[in-house]
Amino acid sequence: MAKKEQGAKSPQNSPSIPPPIPRPGKGRGKASIATGKRRGGKSSVARVVPHIPVETPVGPAGKASDAPAKPVPTEHIGEAAPAVDPIDLSIGDLSGIATVGQAPAPPEHNDAELIEALTRALHVPHTERLLARGEIARGGMGQVDVAFDQVLQRPLAVKTLLESAREQPILVRAFIREAQITGQLDHPNIVPVHDLAFSPEGRLYFSMKLVEGDTLSTLLDSYAQEHQHIDFVYDQLLTLLEIVVKVCDALSFAHTHGVIHCDIKAQNIMVGDFGQVYLMDWGFAQLLRPRPAGPDEDPVPQHDVRRVEDPLPRLPESATSGFVFGTPGYMSPEQARGETDLLDERSDIFSMGALLYQILAGDVPYRAKSAGETVLLAQKGNFPPLKEQSVGGYSLRPRELVRIVYRAMSQKPEDRYPSIEAMKADLVQFLRGGSNFPARRFAAGDPILSEGETGDEAYIITSGECEVYKTIAGKRVQLQVLSAGAVFGEMSLLSSSQRSASVVALTPVTVVVVSREVVDREMNSMKPWMGMFIRTLASRFRELQENRLHGIVVTQPGAAREDHVLPIDEMGDRGQAAPDPPKGPREGSQPRAQKWWKIW
Repeated sequence: MAKKEQGAKSPQNSPSIPPPIPRPGKGRGKASIATGKRRGGKSSVARVVPHIPVETPVGPAGKASDAPAKPVPTEHIGEAAPAVDPIDLSIGDLSGIATVGQAPAPPEHNDAELIEALTRALHVPHTERLLARGEIARGGMGQVDVAFDQVLQRPLAVKTLLESAREQPILVRAFIREAQITGQLDHPNIVPVHDLAFSPEGRLYFSMKLVEGDTLSTLLDSYAQEHQHIDFVYDQLLTLLEIVVKVCDALSFAHTHGVIHCDIKAQNIMVGDFGQVYLMDWGFAQLLRPRPAGPDEDPVPQHDVRRVEDPLPRLPESATSGFVFGTPGYMSPEQARGETDLLDERSDIFSMGALLYQILAGDVPYRAKSAGETVLLAQKGNFPPLKEQSVGGYSLRPRELVRIVYRAMSQKPEDRYPSIEAMKADLVQFLRGGSNFPARRFAAGDPILSEGETGDEAYIITSGECEVYKTIAGKRVQLQVLSAGAVFGEMSLLSSSQRSASVVALTPVTVVVVSREVVDREMNSMKPWMGMFIRTLASRFRELQENRLHGIVVTQPGAAREDHVLPIDEMGDRGQAAPDPPKGPREGSQPRAQKWWKIW
């Protein structure tokens, strides 16, 4: 065997020396490459260390026995293998040679042993599958713990029925119903339930997805404590409304499947760290009776696969009659009165309105010294009105949102939104800044607006023609003829001022009406600074128009809308431009001047 090198130095910039390769069939077993450090900290030439197989005794069924293994020969460890001529090696001879730094090949296994090793982690008794990691929440009838699933290698949330509730049938039934109803509602905004069983200690529990985040209640508290710029407050409002819209989606799905939640509140809404929203805690959920088909609808089938089933035995009527369940601060009047038979989708809509009320007001609609007094307030539907609140001229309680709250929280169910989809549509319309404008028709000669009146509406002409005129020195002066597509009356809304001219229909006219409320809502839906810019610009433009009352703005055709202010005495009775304006029309334009006037 070659001797081990001691302290030999390689010439600087000399080519690297390839490690010796063992001759096939020589030595004990396969060879692996190893490198070492020489004295002085410099690397030595790579050497070949023969891989010495260890013979491990194997007992019955292929398992290793407890007998001592045979000693491993050590006389060849650390010695370099004899060098060989590379030309003697074939491709097949390189199959067992490792590269520098690679670990020796593991011992071979048969397929049965490998499969057993792969599936060993699955052979966990069901009662030992979940490892408790600690309690994270506690409610009226259950506690929630974090657990680790040893089979699927993931954390879960486990809700366990409290010892104090085990002897109360109404709470036991509510706990089981929560798991079974939630498990049947497969929706992105409803937390998935994985299992319902007894623990090894005999306690009833169900496992579900662990949501990492905060409750909506926690978010509202944190927002209330932060004093930020108005833009940030505005962004927070939009974020909260987007959360409410997702809760509407969860409720819409549940209502379609015949389930009403009956306990909607900020504490039962989880918001994940990455935008997930879940409507939690369906313990008080009620199943709706199948609704008979209307005269224009197809008959409802006897067994609708989309409806949630409740296989549990019903409780005696004496145990549930007049029973009030839920959270008093969010209850509808019928729920607060214990009128269970009258509960339907509109009861959830009331609670959604109460949730939106809390977002705008910073508190729940009903607040009293005790739960009993709060229930009495809820029975009457008596809650404080939402007053106007603004910062820097920006409304923190947009009138459109207040309108949505009041409609959802109407005392009579028939006055509320007919469905949660209808309420969601109004919220989405507010978020997107869209509106469905009403149309109005005028006959020829009908006045549409009058000079000097306070403007509460603006108009968009969809068909017909209108005349814009102004009374100057006792004479009616035509300013412009408007046709389809023209807009007038908007400046009075933006600047909160009186009309500066009158408009009358020349032909039958149809207009789209844009109310002050809609304009205010659109302004409030902008960034606050942008809304202030537009209002200020409108007011200053209005002042400019008032300073020009001695003349009329006329745009010459073809003159790239260069405005000319002409004295009144240089105009005809109908506002026609003087024969020689300061700047004549461009070549090829129409000989008669066209009037330009904005009705502000």
